[in-house]
Amino acid sequence: MANILFNNIVLEPAVELTPFISIAALNRQELCVDLLDETPRVDIYFSKRFGDNYTFCPKAREGIVIVLKELNLQPNDVVTILTTTGSPYISGCVTKAIEQVCKWSREVLPATKVLFVNHEFGYSYEDVASLKKYKLPIIEDCAHSFFTDSPDIGLVGDFVIYSLPKPFSIQMGGIIKYKNRLSYNCPEGIVRYLKSALEPQVDSIEQIIKKRFDNYGYYLEQLKELGVVPFFKLKQGDVPGVFMFTWPRCKDYRKLKSLMNDNGVDSSVFFGNDAYFVPIHQNVTKKEIDYICNIIRYFDNVN
Repeated sequence: MANILFNNIVLEPAVELTPFISIAALNRQELCVDLLDETPRVDIYFSKRFGDNYTFCPKAREGIVIVLKELNLQPNDVVTILTTTGSPYISGCVTKAIEQVCKWSREVLPATKVLFVNHEFGYSYEDVASLKKYKLPIIEDCAHSFFTDSPDIGLVGDFVIYSLPKPFSIQMGGIIKYKNRLSYNCPEGIVRYLKSALEPQVDSIEQIIKKRFDNYGYYLEQLKELGVVPFFKLKQGDVPGVFMFTWPRCKDYRKLKSLMNDNGVDSSVFFGNDAYFVPIHQNVTKKEIDYICNIIRYFDNVN
């Protein structure tokens, strides 16, 4: 609890006075959900987007387990994980979910029974259709990529899994889109809660996307003096799930992570890459981005 004053922000305050800025899009003013008997906007939106071939689930990571069990994978079977960058990073949420059912690898092996394509942080894996050559079921992971709209995402997979708390202000929930069949049925109480929480938000999707791009531009404007540049090149249709940047002057991203976490910023190193990511969602305010950028400036000053 050093209480360091820097550029009019307080660093390392008392624990009870530390803010929290999450990667997830939760607005804490929306913690209590009014349960609705009808959710016409949600029903219309998802029916138009996914037809009848989708179901809600409690969490995206549970959705992974549900799909792998649906595919009847056995303990010695392998799920091969492919990612946008091909780098070593993969979320523990993914690997731990797979390990509940079978094994995983980053390479296609003789024991591979499923290809798991992770569209990283809103940036789509290029040419998912080319993976059909393996003649294996394909699962697309769109946890951070709900809003991304490109020919390379969500159209090829036999199953596509989305996380709801990353794009929307909601505390739980996922969606499984499927091509042919899925025997799982989400409990009615959870479906009602999820639809009720989403009902006031689905009409704002265009504004949500715009705000994410506005935040993206604001980060670039604030950090250009430090030599910060985007790690990913935005392709047409990509909508960033985080602000992912590379910073040539940063000597130790892990040390930056420690400082960020100590000051309430949910962020991380993109392990195996010269990159770091911070929140960008629609509920991050300019003042919060100023706060995050000042932490980065402070880090630059003392390292």
